[in-house]
This record gives sequence, C-alpha cells and structure tokens, in this order.
Amino acid sequence: MSWPSTGWSPRSWGAAELALVTGWSMGAMHAYQWAVSYPQLVARLAPICGSATTSEATRVFLSALGSALRGDGPAKRRLRAAARVFAGWAASHEFWAERLYRELGFVDRDAYLTGFWDAFFTSRDVDDLLVMVSTWERSDVGATRGYGGSVRTALEAVRADTVLLPGLRDQCFAPQDEAATARIVPSFTLSVIPGVWGHLAGSGATAADRDFVAGALGRLLERTPAVAARP
Repeated sequence: MSWPSTGWSPRSWGAAELALVTGWSMGAMHAYQWAVSYPQLVARLAPICGSATTSEATRVFLSALGSALRGDGPAKRRLRAAARVFAGWAASHEFWAERLYRELGFVDRDAYLTGFWDAFFTSRDVDDLLVMVSTWERSDVGATRGYGGSVRTALEAVRADTVLLPGLRDQCFAPQDEAATARIVPSFTLSVIPGVWGHLAGSGATAADRDFVAGALGRLLERTPAVAARP
C-alpha cells in the first residue's frame, strides 16, 4: 500500500497535527502508512492487530481467500467459500476448542459459521473484496517513495509516539512480527492483547478486549506528543 505522490496532504484540511492515528486489521496497515507518509503530522500511532508489511504466511492465507472469491459458480457460493477460509484464520485453535462462539450467542459451530461469517461475506461485493485482498497482499510501507524499498528505513522515519497492539493468538497478523517491529524502532512499545480470540480481539470481540484496547489508547493520548520532541 504505498501512496502515490498526488500533491494532496492532510494539511489540506487545515490540520497542524493528528493527535492519534489508529485502526484495526487493514486499518492498522493504513495507520502505519499515515505515520510513514506524514511523519511530522502524526503525533501518536496505534496499529491494532496489523503490521507494517504483509508477511509471507499471510500471503498464503490471502492466496486461498482470493482463490475462493475467483472460483467457479455464482457469487453467493464464492462468498460463502471465502467466509469459511477467513473463519479458520480469524480466531485461534483455543477459541474453537473452547467453543467461544457461544459467547456471541451461537449455539454451535455451524450456527456461528452461517450466522456470523456467511452473513458478513454474502453482504459484500466479490470484486470489492478482491481489490481489498490485492491491497492487503501488496501492503508494504517500505514501498513508499523515498524509502528505497526498506521497511526498516520507513519505520525509522516515524516520529509518532507509538504503541503496537497485536492480538496474542492472531494468525492474520502474527504478534511476533509486531515484536520485531518494536525492536527496529526504540520509541515503539509493544502491548499484546491477551486471550484466545486472535484477530477478532482487535475488533473488541469481548468486554476484556475492549477494555484492554481502550486503556492502551487512553494512556497513549495522555502522554505528551512525541512529534515536536523528536528531530
């Protein structure tokens, strides 16, 4: 997801500073991109269950997701196939073993897969989802103009006070990748969302997840912005 140089800037809105840029999943990847593209504008950064670049493991998942969406048959059938692919990656082994879908009001696995995942995917457009898959596959802050293809160089340019919020059992965006990112940039801190809800934890799947994320964001907002202090 490298942004082209179009002459547009958030300063067009008259904003001198963005107090916090955050997002979950692909939204987290967008948040990274904002901080890399506009380092002097973003004061605080909090990617939730995301990453600065798409991992090789995630590309395997996206290949399967894209294949399901491009498969044979009517759109609804392809969307249901994609829903089942995503369902297997969105939560952890423990989530399924403990049947935690019951906390969402579903009596069994089939009811959850149909009532949650099928319902969500079949309300979407196939072509729109394929564009999202392609965007996700190509997301890489290192590809941003001026950084020479280096993720490290792009991340080192970030001036925001940053908290990384991966999910402990996230299979879409592995927490170990965010731990590696935190080691690249000393000003980045890591705060792992605990529990077994995996990628869904970042969406506030449970009250505990919501409290954890809200607490982390609240503490970040209470801190003095780092933008003015860092060279």
